[in-house]
Amino acid sequence: MTAVPDWMDQGRAILKDLGDRTFKEAQQQQEMFLRNVAVDSQCLKEEFIPVTVGDLKVDPVLCEATGDILVRYQTSTGDFRMVWVDIQQHVEKKVAASSRGAAFAGVPGGAAPARDADRDQPRMDRMDGVRTAQGSGKVVCVKQEDTRTLLRHVRDGSRCFDERIDTLTGWLKSRTPVPCRVRC
Repeated sequence: MTAVPDWMDQGRAILKDLGDRTFKEAQQQQEMFLRNVAVDSQCLKEEFIPVTVGDLKVDPVLCEATGDILVRYQTSTGDFRMVWVDIQQHVEKKVAASSRGAAFAGVPGGAAPARDADRDQPRMDRMDGVRTAQGSGKVVCVKQEDTRTLLRHVRDGSRCFDERIDTLTGWLKSRTPVPCRVRC
């Protein structure tokens, strides 16, 4: 009897072409995209500053508005993906919220924030260039384009691109040259 929900989940994952994710995992990832778009979370606009881990370039970013962690990575073949970590699933909710918010309830004394000087300086000011999914550039705006697609408008010097990210799989679907604009 318990195998039926698993089979249904696998069937939905195949129908929606979710790759390595179950339907339930994809729904959770999409909910976190939507939650962070709804509050115009800065983490969706952060530059891609990766650390090389084996064959991957990895960049985790804390979304302070929601407490979610956005892990962005690029494979050795150049494929780009965003994966969410819902920190609230990993902390005890019984402990009172710390000064850093409910996302860090259960972390003794709250999260260990960066030194004040580092935290007050924007992340992109600490790097020479700004990195996006597929190279240098600045994310101008982010919006939910449809139920499954996140649109990021990126300016790279005098050129602009629209990046479309599948919110169910986290993979970059396309990066298209477009005229530059100030809004999505």
